[in-house]
Amino acid sequence: MLHSYISGAEEDSSLAVQVSQEFFKQVYDHKALRIILYPSLEGYMASAILLKTLSVSDIEVIVNPTLSKSGGYDEPAIVLGFKDRVDVMAPYILQIVKDKRISENLGKGRRIGIFSSYPAFVAKMLENNIVITDEVMIFSIVSSVARGSIKGIDYEYVNKLLEKKVLEQYDAALKIYEWHRKPLCDALALTIEPYIPGISGRKDNCISMLSSEGIKIVDEKGNYRKILDLNENELKRVVNLLYTTISAKSKIKLGPSEIVSKTYIILKEDFVGATDIRFLYQSLLYSSEIYGPEYVTALLLNKLYMAYISSLYEENIPRYAQELAQIIKSQPLETEKAIVINTNFLIPPSLISSILKIYHNITGKPVIVCTESKCILSLENLLQENYRVKDMEDKLNGLVLEDKNYESLEESIY
Repeated sequence: MLHSYISGAEEDSSLAVQVSQEFFKQVYDHKALRIILYPSLEGYMASAILLKTLSVSDIEVIVNPTLSKSGGYDEPAIVLGFKDRVDVMAPYILQIVKDKRISENLGKGRRIGIFSSYPAFVAKMLENNIVITDEVMIFSIVSSVARGSIKGIDYEYVNKLLEKKVLEQYDAALKIYEWHRKPLCDALALTIEPYIPGISGRKDNCISMLSSEGIKIVDEKGNYRKILDLNENELKRVVNLLYTTISAKSKIKLGPSEIVSKTYIILKEDFVGATDIRFLYQSLLYSSEIYGPEYVTALLLNKLYMAYISSLYEENIPRYAQELAQIIKSQPLETEKAIVINTNFLIPPSLISSILKIYHNITGKPVIVCTESKCILSLENLLQENYRVKDMEDKLNGLVLEDKNYESLEESIY
């Protein structure tokens, strides 16, 4: 009970119940909901949860990543991610911010502060009206778990999922893709963040490097071994190999957090997608940057979509690795306000940011990835207050950020 109090779980749960009654009464009366969000992956995931759960009740859900110029809406609105008070005309407005000092009556609505992530808080609001599935609960905590900041309702949901044996906790797990279920060199070769020179995207190299360390790839029965099959001495050698391989080209002093962190594994048998929450978040982030965060909102709880982005992630790793090897070797192009990376095909800017941090000691600037036909920015950097699209175009001497084409993705999914 003490941990629950400290994390803010009870306080946020009580608040969610308080605000949900009047808010959803307005939503059901109008048969519609407007979601106004300051775009972030977390905000889009919260929108996806609202969209998926309310669609079964024939509620029209409209997502706005910006405020209406007119400032007026015909349906109740929920506002996520804006730090300052948002004044809009709507039948009812609920603005949620991550600042517990905030508690304000807006006349026709409220402005409240929370400890929790936005997905977890809106899931808790929904829970007061409908049954929340384990899958919704999983996606509601993905962003907070990936960031290592589990507070409020996220804390409550993580503990519920652990008790139900839907999640399994590992306090110190190597940052290796699907390490618990893939053969050792498959997992290492598919690990791109952190990028492991000579191993990421190179299964053949991985086999020869591990063999030279005396680590067997297969057991006596000819089965490929996983991380979990290694004894303590072998595991230490793998950790040392990763550390020395990355450190050899790193421009910063590596800390343990670069290769090891706490994580949770999804045990739900019919779950589709990466089951290590760190890499589930990573695949969602990459997908949102390449294809647009709108797809996270529309298709997050769609098993076909989750299967698609998981397979796409694995297929792209060798290509990503080849390009990243070149980025490490060459000095990136820095402008006053951004870093421009030219590639043969689109690579998630957030991935390149992690490469620049470790292998060039460059942080703090937005990354723009350009091919011959288009440029993209990382979702979070693009939407910082100082880096809106129009501003970025001006600062980059008229470089146009083209509209994304989603047809190929739609054809692949449907």
